[in-house]
Amino acid sequence: MKDPKLTALSAEPLNDNTNSSTSSSSSRRNFLSKVGNVTAATVAGSLIAGTTQAQTSRVTSRAEDILSRNEVESGSSTLRRVRKAYQCRMDAAQMARDRTLPFQISNRDDERYANKIGTFTKALPHNKLGEVELGAYATMVKARQSQDPEDFEKIQLGLGRKLTS
Repeated sequence: MKDPKLTALSAEPLNDNTNSSTSSSSSRRNFLSKVGNVTAATVAGSLIAGTTQAQTSRVTSRAEDILSRNEVESGSSTLRRVRKAYQCRMDAAQMARDRTLPFQISNRDDERYANKIGTFTKALPHNKLGEVELGAYATMVKARQSQDPEDFEKIQLGLGRKLTS
C-alpha cells in the first residue's frame, strides 16, 4: 500500500505558488513553448541536412523563418548550432567526394582455385561440401563484367537469397 504522505507530495505542482491556477497554466505555456522551440530547431536542422551547397542560403532563410515563428531570435545559440551542424555535414560530404579511391590489387584466388573456394560466394548455391556451383558463379562473373542490370537479374541464387548492396 502507498504511503499517503508520498502520494500527496508527488501530486503537488513543481512551482512555488500553489494557490494560483494561472501560475500553473503559465508554467505549462513556458514548457510547451520550449518544446515547440526544440521541435522547430529539429525541423530546421532536417530541412538544412538534405540540401546542396547551391541551396544553402535559401534553406538557411527557411530555417530562420521557422525558428522566428517559434520566437527563437536570429542570433540565438539554437540558430548558430543549426548553422554549425549544417556546415559540418557539408564539409564531411565534400571531403568524402574529394577522397581518392584506393587501387584494388587482386589476390588471384579466382585463378588459383578452380572450385572458387577462396572467393566470396555468399547467396550463391553451394554443394554439400560448401563449394559454390560453378554455373551460378559464372552468372555472377558475367554480370560483374558487363554491369548490365539484366545480367544481375539472371544471377542464380541459392536458398531463396537476394542480392544486396
